[in-house]
Amino acid sequence: VIAEIPNVKLLLVDQEEGCLRLGAFRGTTAGKFPLPLHGSLSGLVVSTGKPVFSPDCANDARNTVAELDRERGVVTYLGLPIKIRDNVVGVLTFNTLAPHDYSAEEQSCLATFAAQAAIAIANARLYHEARERGAQFRVLNELSRKVTASLDVQQVFDYAVQAAVDLLNLSLARLWVWQESAACLRVCASAGDADLLQPPRETFPPGEGVMGAVFRSMEAVTLADAGQDPRYAEREWALRMGVRSVAVVPLRLGERPVGVLSVARRSSGGFRADDMELLTAFAQHVAIATENARLFR
Repeated sequence: VIAEIPNVKLLLVDQEEGCLRLGAFRGTTAGKFPLPLHGSLSGLVVSTGKPVFSPDCANDARNTVAELDRERGVVTYLGLPIKIRDNVVGVLTFNTLAPHDYSAEEQSCLATFAAQAAIAIANARLYHEARERGAQFRVLNELSRKVTASLDVQQVFDYAVQAAVDLLNLSLARLWVWQESAACLRVCASAGDADLLQPPRETFPPGEGVMGAVFRSMEAVTLADAGQDPRYAEREWALRMGVRSVAVVPLRLGERPVGVLSVARRSSGGFRADDMELLTAFAQHVAIATENARLFR
């Protein structure tokens, strides 16, 4: 056990969900997780970026799990920030079952463990990102191959939405293509959770809802909570189905829009810049496939 302290936990920051998740622990019990970022001792470590010590955490008003600590016989709490550059990515916590004051030597030793944890987390993230980039490159390469080798545009559509779901851990991806004869966007492919595949509506005129607005403006839009956003025409459906984060990117050929790609997650937190870059790359490939199909009809 680290520094002869009986209870040690490594907590990881989940900014999207606004909580701390348990990464690893040693001791009698892990406690109750996830922990909110706001209103907990460990959350205070994250918000301040500084160590927090409580000599009597079972009776500390800042401790949202004080009752649980009393049941476990926990007396002291020490939380150290785990930082990558200036960002707090986790908290290393230490609990004792008896009163304990940390000497300067102990604090220095424990700070070393926190620094080592930061290096390990950074290395793990780099490895994960490298694997993600490799997977993304392979999928985009395959999508490009399908666009150039296949005149079956539906096959390209189906592959694109399924690949987007798989790569970005989406609940739903839907492809809307412009139908000149009907003067509207129509759903042409969907992938994701089975209960979301049936669209609440199958067409959108230009300018209506987020789909129509993105088609008309040719600018991507993201929504943090679709069920509460007045721009989202399917709010009632989103609330009923638990759809939260939504992103819509245009399919465009130069300055001509040919459709939109809409994606959604049931979790909050939105979409990162690299998510949007990947979706834009998907949209560009699909736009070319759409044009190829039109030319060879």
